[in-house]
Amino acid sequence: MDDVLNFSVHVMKDLLNLNSAPNAAYSDKTIIYYLFNAGASQTSINQVSSLSVDDSSEGTIRYRLFDLDLDQIQESLNNQLKIHWMKIIHKKINTFAIDFVTIPYYGDEENEGGSIKTKPKQGTARFAYASIYVILRNKCYTLTVKYIRKGDTLKDTIDYLTNEIQNSGFKIKGLYLDREFYTVDVINYLQNREIPFIIPCVKIGSSGGIQKLFKGK
Repeated sequence: MDDVLNFSVHVMKDLLNLNSAPNAAYSDKTIIYYLFNAGASQTSINQVSSLSVDDSSEGTIRYRLFDLDLDQIQESLNNQLKIHWMKIIHKKINTFAIDFVTIPYYGDEENEGGSIKTKPKQGTARFAYASIYVILRNKCYTLTVKYIRKGDTLKDTIDYLTNEIQNSGFKIKGLYLDREFYTVDVINYLQNREIPFIIPCVKIGSSGGIQKLFKGK
């Protein structure tokens, strides 16, 4: 576990490019530990800070992260992913899956484009990202991720992810997508691009339409 943690810290440090001063309240490594803790616990930096025994300041941690360029981080992250999966994934792989993930956000979003509006299952706004991946030898390998901003369409997301894969030399002969992509626009878009695909059908309404095609559960 220590090897995995140290490797992860090393990769994250390169991605964030924090470059803290020698007299900084928290070193780059400490900041990354807080991020990992919040991510693994599926909670916030505020919660991690409140439970810390070293009187850590949430404000200081957030200040250190305030000026991060998300576009630059996304590009760096995808470059890092590519360096590693290109050593493992054979170019003969031609079937991929795209996953759409939303994370509830509780609070006021000050940065334009920082969150998207969705149906309020757990909150009024959510951060969202999508990833394209393959399953190989019962392991999931994430190839590319995309941070979803306000105004990004599902077609934009698919276009970005598939182009990244194709530019790496892969031919996409099949695409699996989760239920978030079950829209007329996405279906027409994939058909126009002549990419075979499978998407779960979402039952909408109480009767008629596609409901007639479903039997049982």
